Amino acid sequence: MGKMNKGVVKMKKWLVFLFPAVFVMTMGLVVGHADNISVPDNYWGGRVVGAGPTDYGDMIAGALGEFQITAAEISLEANQLTVKLLGPYFNAYVNNIGLAGQYGPGNLYLASHGWTPTDIAPYATDPFTQAGGWDYVVTPDGVFPLNFANIIFTLASEDNIYRADQAWHGGIGGPKVADVTAYLVTQDFMLVSFEFPFGADPDLLGLHFTMACGNDVFRNEPVPLLPTVLLFGSGLLGLAGIGGIGFRRKTARG
Repeated sequence: MGKMNKGVVKMKKWLVFLFPAVFVMTMGLVVGHADNISVPDNYWGGRVVGAGPTDYGDMIAGALGEFQITAAEISLEANQLTVKLLGPYFNAYVNNIGLAGQYGPGNLYLASHGWTPTDIAPYATDPFTQAGGWDYVVTPDGVFPLNFANIIFTLASEDNIYRADQAWHGGIGGPKVADVTAYLVTQDFMLVSFEFPFGADPDLLGLHFTMACGNDVFRNEPVPLLPTVLLFGSGLLGLAGIGGIGFRRKTARG
């Protein structure tokens, strides 16, 4: 695997950012009557720099496979949308395994009326552009309109092998439009829960996520959420809010 640029914004390993004080959930699925769908990761991402466009398939990683995102579980109850991202990357990041510990998880980006890809699956040349329909960014502080000029894209360096042209972090382009009630990263998953007041059809919602180095990128297909009744008698996890979320900045050194 190519050498990684260590001059990155390194995000503090978050535990919990929750409002209200207790957010009751199952392992990623909202209890009660909800719309829910599990979306596998079949997205390869944009162009690969430092290697041929198909040399690394879905992700760029060593033998550990520590950058892999495998799927998302998406649920909607009333106007509360919950997105749970799954994959080995989160365990590797939290526990500083391989190179993944150096590259923080990004924000969640939305295409509120549906993602419009520039090619067909596995989307090996699809970049993150305004033409794709991306219009909101979800951060721990809330949901904001997206300004492409303010996005921090995946890292670029002459000695890297990385997936280019992918939004990683930032992009706030206006006042907050919705609250975020949970923004959580654990060794098992990343979970984000927020209001969905956009007046758009959530069945067409597009989602985007990557880590700083862009070694794997998740984007969901614009497919309908399926109605279901989720009944769980046990296994509920009560998470108490323990404050905010911090960011630690590391000075770039080439």
